[in-house]
Amino acid sequence: MIKLFKKVVDIDNVGWAESPTIKLCWGGNPNLQKSSVGRIWKRSIKNFPCHPELVSGSYHRQKFSTICAQKSNVGQVCTTYNNITLNTEERSIIVSCLRHYSPRKAAFTLAEVLITLGIIGVVAAMTLPTLIAKYKDYELANRTRKTVSVINQAIQLAQAAYGTPGDNSSMFNISKSSPEVTKEFSKYFNGAQYCTADTNNKRCMDLHYSIKYNKATESTSGTTTTATMYNFPRIVLGDGTVIAIYQYPTEYDEYEGVVYNPNGSIKKDENGNIIYTTYRRSTLAEIRFDVNGSKSPNQFGRDAFILMVYKNKIAIEGAFTYGPDSLKNILNGGLPIYSDYVPGAPFEW
Repeated sequence: MIKLFKKVVDIDNVGWAESPTIKLCWGGNPNLQKSSVGRIWKRSIKNFPCHPELVSGSYHRQKFSTICAQKSNVGQVCTTYNNITLNTEERSIIVSCLRHYSPRKAAFTLAEVLITLGIIGVVAAMTLPTLIAKYKDYELANRTRKTVSVINQAIQLAQAAYGTPGDNSSMFNISKSSPEVTKEFSKYFNGAQYCTADTNNKRCMDLHYSIKYNKATESTSGTTTTATMYNFPRIVLGDGTVIAIYQYPTEYDEYEGVVYNPNGSIKKDENGNIIYTTYRRSTLAEIRFDVNGSKSPNQFGRDAFILMVYKNKIAIEGAFTYGPDSLKNILNGGLPIYSDYVPGAPFEW
């Protein structure tokens, strides 16, 4: 009994030698036309060429097509085709074809399973690191938005406490040192801890670490370089966010610094000499924060950022090395913008 498309095909060996009888049967509705079974059998041969002799146009194919074209009356469960002349080779072909469509369930061989698993493994190895990095960026972006909100709330609380709404000069007082301002500012965060370098507390450990710039940045020695979170006392929030404050001693200042090209390389003249320029500052302080503390990736524009404190505002600006564009993109609902690199390696562009 051979199943084809939920129909059943059977073969009767009576008179098999010279004038065999071929009987096609099916299950289900006995009122189906017998020509339907023939069409199923014909379609099976066409779509599943179980034997090379059944290729289109061959003598054997024509003979089997003749079998399939025969019709019988409606209402019979089986259709019998008589006086079909088949030689020994043709008998072998039809039997092998019918066996080919046996009702055995399809299954994969062990080799096919192993090959499939191997392909899945290769694809996973290629895509998994990217997916993990993307997921981590989503997580860091969410934490960054939360941290900026918490810092803004603390600043507003400090302004209200000093009775100077909209004015940051009382909290970030140029007459005070960075540790003094940091300790005072820590009071306006719920569950925050003020940490000094010698604090014997788990939350205050591992706070002095380097942070990569937003992208590879050349040092004067020609290698890629890093920054720090300032080696001052820190504020550690309940979720592990680390905040460091640098309080300027003056509101205005001028200083000389290296000029960088957009690709992070140091700008030089035609003789290869480093070009310097005069920078001007009108800020009260800088707030550096790392949303997951000393945990990786420790890179500006990804998990570490800078906020510039002016007398009447908090601004997202500064050199490209600190990733201000990345922070702006995150606060607009996007993801971090950065370029990874190996600190201390030769700078290449």
